[in-house]
Amino acid sequence: MKKSVAFVVIFLAVAILVCLGLNGVSATDIGWCANLSSSDTYVLNTSVNSTGTCFNITAANVTLDCNGFTINFTSTAIVSNSSNTTIKNCNLYQVTASTGTAGIYFSAKNSNGTIFNNTISMKSQSGNCIYLLNSSGNNLTGNNLIGTGLYAVGIKIYYTNGTNNLISTNNILITNHDAYGIYLYSGASWNNITENNITTTSYATPGVFISSGNQNNINNNNITTTGSSDSYGIYLSSSTGNNLSSNKVITNGSTNFGFYSLTSTGNILLNNQFNTSSGAILITGSVSSDFNNTIGVDNLAEGLPIWYNYSVSNIMMYQNIDLSSSVGQLVCAWCSNVTYQNVTMGKDGISLFNASNSLINNSKSGSIIITSLSSSPQNNVINLLNITSSGIGAYLKG
Repeated sequence: MKKSVAFVVIFLAVAILVCLGLNGVSATDIGWCANLSSSDTYVLNTSVNSTGTCFNITAANVTLDCNGFTINFTSTAIVSNSSNTTIKNCNLYQVTASTGTAGIYFSAKNSNGTIFNNTISMKSQSGNCIYLLNSSGNNLTGNNLIGTGLYAVGIKIYYTNGTNNLISTNNILITNHDAYGIYLYSGASWNNITENNITTTSYATPGVFISSGNQNNINNNNITTTGSSDSYGIYLSSSTGNNLSSNKVITNGSTNFGFYSLTSTGNILLNNQFNTSSGAILITGSVSSDFNNTIGVDNLAEGLPIWYNYSVSNIMMYQNIDLSSSVGQLVCAWCSNVTYQNVTMGKDGISLFNASNSLINNSKSGSIIITSLSSSPQNNVINLLNITSSGIGAYLKG
């Protein structure tokens, strides 16, 4: 009887092992750079060095688990042109700079991949920690990304098929100028950017920049920019229907607005918090639709609601009122013949975005922000204004 029981136990154990093997639980150890041309799980068992591409993935359903080891590289560490690629637990360190390279690069044929729990440090000019070219349905989660080169990018998604990607819980630090934390452009749409921590520390380096990208969700991110100028928290250019909600944006610098929209329309801002040195929101455009965005009063500038008025005309907006403790930023966009008379505002002040024939008279404000891309005269009058030292002062942007 005991022998029978022992036989059954051994038989079941063998059967389980066989089933596990058939289901791909087994992995292949690897200790060198290579072309990965067979579907498998590859586990790095030592740190490796490369002067070119270290791992080139050409088969579908490949997992590369670096197991906490380091790939020291000069050009591009990992490239995949196949679907269902998983890259995880890698430390990718660019030893010397090489222009226009990437830590991880997914090309147009790659979709439904996962990039998880990697640390990537890029030194090169125009270097991308993670670059998705025409690649869709990928999950980029829990990565630590550092870019120190000129024009560096933490995460770049490019072109019209760069859609339905999830960018979540990543920590991104960019320390050089004319660079980006997250950069979506040329048709990259329907992506979700959520719960990331993004920091940029030099000028002209936005936290998130979307150019010609539509219907993206930017939610619950912490964004800090400390460059001297033009390092916006979130910057939209020629983009439509993007949803920005519950983001916390902190900026320091002379023209580092929390949200900047350039010729973009139909975007929705809800429940965002802006604490800035310049102003919470800045919008420029040349036609009415550029200012037709939904900006709710649950958006806060320095802890107070933003009041956004669109396409108002022939009205006394506010008079003989102190709003400095109840309104964070007072905005009139694409307005005509409106008047602010004896109004007191705080740091982020009063903003006229492409308004015309309007008057701010005998008022006090930390900031007066006026934008215009129109070729026609605007004929706005600012008269007897007391600008306090708390805000950006008088700022005109064409």
